[in-house]
Amino acid sequence: MGVPKEIIDKYTVYSMETAVAMSKAITDFTNSNYGIGITGKLNKSDPNNKTGADNIVYIAIYDHDHDKIYKEKMTVNKESRILNKDHIIEKIINMLLTIIK
Repeated sequence: MGVPKEIIDKYTVYSMETAVAMSKAITDFTNSNYGIGITGKLNKSDPNNKTGADNIVYIAIYDHDHDKIYKEKMTVNKESRILNKDHIIEKIINMLLTIIK
């Protein structure tokens, strides 16, 4: 999603830096006011990317108009991927509601 290779090489695919780069890249790609970057593991190891905890998710929302990044790091501990995704979506909606006010 437009994340520079240097960021992934330095911080891995599961990092706040990657989420921030994703949020900026999607904002540019879609010419939108806000972009959201999400990366992390949902209680499942990734054999191709063994670094990082298996239950941490990084969220970044980029506000293009104010050139500001909002970041959250959250632990997911629900018993299923669907419940974890619902938990993340709820967090993003709450973040957006606070930002857009």
